[in-house]
Amino acid sequence: MDNDNIIPDSNNSDNSKSELKEHDRIFLDRFSNLVDNNLQTPSFDIGDIEEAMNTSHSTLYRKVKRLTGMTTRDYIKTRRLIHSLKMINDGYKIKEASFGSGFKSSRYFRMCFLEQFGMLPSEYIRKNIKNK
Repeated sequence: MDNDNIIPDSNNSDNSKSELKEHDRIFLDRFSNLVDNNLQTPSFDIGDIEEAMNTSHSTLYRKVKRLTGMTTRDYIKTRRLIHSLKMINDGYKIKEASFGSGFKSSRYFRMCFLEQFGMLPSEYIRKNIKNK
């Protein structure tokens, strides 16, 4: 996944990837790659990132929030949702996309999908996939 897609345009963070300092870009690339490489692992959590990046919880939180405008947890969840959307677009069933993106619960996945994309996964398929 391209890391540029996840950096939001929000009031909390007016950084674009091109405006980041080199050490911030390296941090964000390393962090994003770590998240992306572990999306399918339901047990992957913030503690694993802290250990892999050799940083404290508070430092990780502050840096991720400053660079992306999101909390670490929201960043991971958003990346999982984007991955699940790609899986659905590739023809995977909702349950396969849910578990294939690291969600432990289909119900929680549906709730997060609705919050992120404004519709349930089944609605998304009906509106975007079935009509092709």
